[in-house]
Amino acid sequence: MVCNQCGYRNEDTANTCRSCGASLGAALTQEEAAKVVDELNRRYHENPLQATKFDKVSMWIFFASAVVFFVLGRLEYVKPGRGTLAAVLAVSAGVVARFPRIGWFFDSFKMRLWSTEQNPQPNNFWIVMRKVSYLLIFALAVSVFLYGLFATYPRESNFIISFSPEEDFGIRFE
Repeated sequence: MVCNQCGYRNEDTANTCRSCGASLGAALTQEEAAKVVDELNRRYHENPLQATKFDKVSMWIFFASAVVFFVLGRLEYVKPGRGTLAAVLAVSAGVVARFPRIGWFFDSFKMRLWSTEQNPQPNNFWIVMRKVSYLLIFALAVSVFLYGLFATYPRESNFIISFSPEEDFGIRFE
């Protein structure tokens, strides 16, 4: 039995969907199941340039992180400029996550400029790579912030591994 809500194929004797928990009605005929699957496919492929719930939640996480990065940078907990750069990167990741039409505008412009296709459409690869790109931008923002944080507060002792014969190949702390 195919769920009307999520499209998961359940056992014919199931009363509720194992995937989303929606209650299942009577068993569907082949034609009804095909209509449900077609409707779910239409909903999924209806507008690939619309932000998903994951994209919207990610945007708020990125924007909140940007505020934290910026405030800690202004309070000088992070090396000067690193907090601001991390905040700008986090905001950029949030914009890419929330507004896929902006990225598609530039990508489709490049496609029209360098190919003969005049009306390109986003494919699944583009959709996945957009998600990968904003996650990588946010990872870069966190890396810049952490680098600035650790550069501001150096460690008390340095861990040194020596490979010179004069120092007996030892490990020491300074």
